[in-house]
Amino acid sequence: MSQNENDIKSQVVLKKRRKILTFLFFLFFSSFLWILIKLSVSYIIPYKLDFVLFDLPANMWISEDQSTQSLSISINTTGFKLLKIKYLASKRGTIHFPLSQLPYRKQNENTYYLNTLNLQDLIAGFLGINEKDIEFIEKEIFFRIVPMQSKKVRIEVDSKINFKEQYRQYGPIKVFPKSVEVFAPKAILDTLSYITTETISGKDIDLPIDDSLNLKYDESLIRPSLRKIAIHIDVEKYTESSVKLNVIKPGKPRIKVFPVEVEVFFSVALKDFDSLSKDQFVAAIDTSGLYARKKLLSVFLKQKPSFVKIIRIEPEQVEYIILKQ
Repeated sequence: MSQNENDIKSQVVLKKRRKILTFLFFLFFSSFLWILIKLSVSYIIPYKLDFVLFDLPANMWISEDQSTQSLSISINTTGFKLLKIKYLASKRGTIHFPLSQLPYRKQNENTYYLNTLNLQDLIAGFLGINEKDIEFIEKEIFFRIVPMQSKKVRIEVDSKINFKEQYRQYGPIKVFPKSVEVFAPKAILDTLSYITTETISGKDIDLPIDDSLNLKYDESLIRPSLRKIAIHIDVEKYTESSVKLNVIKPGKPRIKVFPVEVEVFFSVALKDFDSLSKDQFVAAIDTSGLYARKKLLSVFLKQKPSFVKIIRIEPEQVEYIILKQ
């Protein structure tokens, strides 16, 4: 192929490319103009708005299904503003309506309603449009709120503490205060007997613990009068010991037991060890086995010091024979 033919072919290809580029330019430009025209046109579109009612009077309660609802409106605006609305709504999430600032009315004992026109300025600000661009499909929104009652319930501490070897919690956990006043609808209060704290945990603990804990509760159901309490946990070093006791037999029927003596193993705080005496323990026979004609009778402690923890009794059961009267 000659040089002249190559030049002619290159010019043809170049012209085709120019035509394609010119076509694409006008295609994109016309599309851009079309989008601009469409976005500048006004539209009336339906819009579903999720909302939450909050900031009730302190003595009133609303359930989650009543406080979280949706409202249907129509918006008269341009395409540009619609894009803005979609963007703002995705960024801000759900709109909140403070009942303390809105004139809601009572329909019957526990049902209330709110005229949607009173929400126009809040919604317009939330969506970033003019109030006149909003039209309400629903004239009122309805919700149920009920009066709160109160009662005092005990506080239980959720404790998951691992102590150092030979160390243990000494006595019950001290809670300040011991109880808390809780506000809730009567139906909920009737089933509520206590409220728990957040979990307190620790490893290799060998010293007393003083801490403050948050109460753990469902904010949508109850309102305690305080959110945080103080606790104190005494920690002591413990040791193991044992005592041998004669088993007390019932007066009737007369029986003889084998063996007559058992050994009780227990743990006790070192600070209480010197105050222990054998007389503080009493071992007895569980006579219920007599009537069932069991071959062995169980041994239990009829009396023991409150500050010891029983580990085991050896033997746990004894043989017996019934003596003639």
